[in-house]
Amino acid sequence: MSDSNNTRDWDNFAASVATPAYLYSFQSIRDKILEIQSAFSYRAVTVLFATMANDTPEVLKTVSSMGVGACVNSWRHLTAARLAGIPEEMIHFTASGVRRDDMERLASTSVTVNLDSLAQIDAWLTLSGRPFGVRVNSSLLRQASQLPVDRLGVAPNEVLSLIDRKRCPTGLHVYAGTNFCRVQDILPAIDGLFEFASNIPGLTYLNLGGGVGIDYKRNGTEFNLSEFGSHVSASAADLNAKRDQPINIFFEPGRSLIGGMGVFVTEVTDIKFLNGTRYVTVDGSIAVFPRPFHNPDCPHFVRPVRKIVAGRTDKPSVWSECYVVGRTTFSRDILAKCSLPQNLATGDRLIFEDGGAYCESMMSQFLGQEPPARCFIDS
Repeated sequence: MSDSNNTRDWDNFAASVATPAYLYSFQSIRDKILEIQSAFSYRAVTVLFATMANDTPEVLKTVSSMGVGACVNSWRHLTAARLAGIPEEMIHFTASGVRRDDMERLASTSVTVNLDSLAQIDAWLTLSGRPFGVRVNSSLLRQASQLPVDRLGVAPNEVLSLIDRKRCPTGLHVYAGTNFCRVQDILPAIDGLFEFASNIPGLTYLNLGGGVGIDYKRNGTEFNLSEFGSHVSASAADLNAKRDQPINIFFEPGRSLIGGMGVFVTEVTDIKFLNGTRYVTVDGSIAVFPRPFHNPDCPHFVRPVRKIVAGRTDKPSVWSECYVVGRTTFSRDILAKCSLPQNLATGDRLIFEDGGAYCESMMSQFLGQEPPARCFIDS
C-alpha cells in the first residue's frame, strides 16, 4: 500500500468503518518521511514535523520512530511531542508573543527556542542564559522581496543589531510560506536566508520552515523534493565554505508530510434538487472536516467509494456537478463543489482525499457534531 494519490486503495476500509471517519496509513507516513529524508545529500539535515497539522498521538509516535523531530508553537504540543518519544534536542519551539511563564518553562528544557521580536529576545535573556534562535521575516530578505508582507519574524537589520549588542543568535528560522507546489516559488525565501546567514557569526543551525504543498486539485503540480533537496544541500555546502564549522539544517516541510497519508470518509444521508442544483447531504460537517470551510479556494478531490453497492459499476459513466453539504442547518456547511455520479444514492460513501493535515486538528465544537472515528491502517 502507498499514499492516497491514486496509489492507495482506501475503499475496502472506507466501506466498513463507522462514518464520518478519518483513515490514516502508517506505512504511507513512513514512506513519505523516507522520501523527504533521502532528498538531501547534505547529511546534517533533520526533518521536523509541524504538530499543528496533526497532533494525534499515533501520528506523532510514527514520525518519532522515523527520526523526525517536531516544530511546535505551544506548550501543549511540546508535551505531546515529548510523550511521543521525540527528544527535546529535536524539538523547535517557534511562536509569537511567548508569555513569561512559558519562557520560564522553556528555559528549563533543552528545546530550541526561535523568538519573534527584539523584545521577546530581551525577555528571554533576562530569564535565561540559554542560546536562542531568531525568526527572520521572509519578505524582508533581499532574495524574497517579491513575497507578500507578513507579520512573522524580525527584520534582517534588527537581527544584525543583535551582533552589536553582543546578543548573537545561534540559529535563524524562516517561514517561507505555505502549500508551494513549485520549487522555484519557495526558493526566494530559502536563498535569502542562506545569503543572510553568512553575515551572522556563530550560527549552529538554520531552520527552513513551511512550504511543501499538496496537489489537491490533481492538476499535475507535484513539488519536486529531489530538486529542492539538491538545491538546499548545495546552498549548505556553499555556506560551510565560509564558516569554521558545519551548519545544521532543520527542515519543516509543512502539510506534505501527513496530508496525503489520510482521507476523510462520510456517508450520503440525503440528496435533493433545489433551483436546478443537486445537493448531496452527508453525515460529515465542516465542524469535523473544517479545511474546506477555511480553504474553499483549494478544494479536496472527492470521489465515491468504489463498488459500494453490489452490481454497481466501478466507474459510473455519467457524472454531474453538485454541492456536498453537511448535515447541519448552517448555511456555509459546504464541503465541496464537485462532480459525482448521477446515480449516487443515500447510503453511498464519499472519500475526501488528502485529509491528513489541517483537518482533524482544526475540528471545533461548533454545530455540536460528535467527533468522527479515527482509524489507522498498517501494511
